[in-house]
Amino acid sequence: MAKTWATKCCSGTYKNNYQLCCGIKVEIKEDGSFCTAIDLSAPTSLDLVMGREKISTLFMTPGEDTKIIINLREISRSQSKLLKQNKPEGEKLYFSGTMAQLNKTLNSKWATEWEGKDFLKEIYNMSAEEYKAYCLNKYQNRNSIIQNAKELDNASRQLLLIDNKFQCTAALNSINSNLMNAYIYYSGLPEREAFKSYKAPDLPTNYYDYIRTIGALNSNEMLYCNGYSRMLKYLGYEIRVPLDGNMKDIFSYIISSDRTSAEDAAVIKAYKDSIDAGKSAKALAGKMQDLRKKYDPLFMEYSKKVREAGMKVVTNYMGADKGLFFDIRKAMKYAEKITDFCPLTETDFQEIRLMENPYYLEKLTSMNNKLIETIEANKKKTGFTINETGEVANEDLFASIISKFRGKVMLVDFWATWCGPCQKAMKDMKPMKEELADKDIVYLFIAGENSPKETWENMISDIHGEHYRLTNAQWAYINKQFSIQGVPTYMIIDKEGGIKNKFTGFPGVDTVKKQLLELL
Repeated sequence: MAKTWATKCCSGTYKNNYQLCCGIKVEIKEDGSFCTAIDLSAPTSLDLVMGREKISTLFMTPGEDTKIIINLREISRSQSKLLKQNKPEGEKLYFSGTMAQLNKTLNSKWATEWEGKDFLKEIYNMSAEEYKAYCLNKYQNRNSIIQNAKELDNASRQLLLIDNKFQCTAALNSINSNLMNAYIYYSGLPEREAFKSYKAPDLPTNYYDYIRTIGALNSNEMLYCNGYSRMLKYLGYEIRVPLDGNMKDIFSYIISSDRTSAEDAAVIKAYKDSIDAGKSAKALAGKMQDLRKKYDPLFMEYSKKVREAGMKVVTNYMGADKGLFFDIRKAMKYAEKITDFCPLTETDFQEIRLMENPYYLEKLTSMNNKLIETIEANKKKTGFTINETGEVANEDLFASIISKFRGKVMLVDFWATWCGPCQKAMKDMKPMKEELADKDIVYLFIAGENSPKETWENMISDIHGEHYRLTNAQWAYINKQFSIQGVPTYMIIDKEGGIKNKFTGFPGVDTVKKQLLELL
């Protein structure tokens, strides 16, 4: 456990939340100070964020305290178009406690140079070969500058070299998103048009050999870097491997599947042919939207196979099957299973015990035990009801569901167990539901088969209301019927069963509460 203490050095009260990159919200007191404890397994870097603005990089160690004073006046001045030329009003940040000097260095002129508008401007319109050469050259130049800087102490120098290795690897992994963002930002086109017209560059066959030459991914040094676990989590999505045959693209995969009807395959092929020929496919866009939902399992299956192909390339370049990279990837798999409310099995633990570092077994065992305790406690909870849809035609499904609650105002929540915004909105609305507990309001939650059954059953005991889990066909039909573009989506229904409003995305507690009370 590590603690961070902070205050501000400007007058007045700053009522806001600071957030560390690990997702911890920090409440600020009336005097502008805050304190939080963070569970760390190793010394590492974290980001301190205010709103969407990164305020500081913090290097913290387990069991030690780090203190920071945030000079909001100077931060505001440096960002102001009118005042940025004025004399600085002190340092932006002041550090004390453990690693104070190291934190001062990390937040000085030595802060990372691998992001921001200047970086995007430099890489705009580069080919894959040019981008790779640019990143590797930048990596070597920065290494040389860090190694030759006499003002750096040894600890700061080593950490900056490690961070440079991490940042270069992250930039090379993210070639497509970085070049796309550069194109969107500097092409001069409207954002939506730029996004549509951007073409990802073809990668040379040896593009990913930096995985071996830089050697960051499987290095224990990466534990010191902010974002290493996040990099590993999304690596399979970033690595692009050219595939042939029915794996060439998602269209080919679905068309070739024996689970796709001949009629649907013909529509998908016509759409693909139009896109490949550079022709408009607007006439098929609505139908393709429906098919996207209908064949969601195939989309997920294809995505998984593409990620697996990418990860195979990564491991081939590393030339190993053991080390930090493989341990954390394996631990993530089981941690995600626990997060999905699925307790680990004995078979899972047999594999976990094969990991050399006992930390993973201890941590995953603790997480699993807490989950089991939660599930057992949930079995005793009340306030939620699991409903069956019964034998009803798809076109009558929604009317059948809400007819049971006619005479009451309804808030219908279309959600999924894996949807973070859905869960956050439910948490935000919990006090409102308690406040309106004596009102004639029904909270109706509808999920689909893309929410795993065991996960869904274990989660809903904490979500008071009426619950339905639809089949894929029912879910696709309702999505089309009400033009549901994604989750969460909300409907507010009056006592007669009329839909008074629909929101894609959570509109906020105040909006929901106001509209519910108006209908009462």
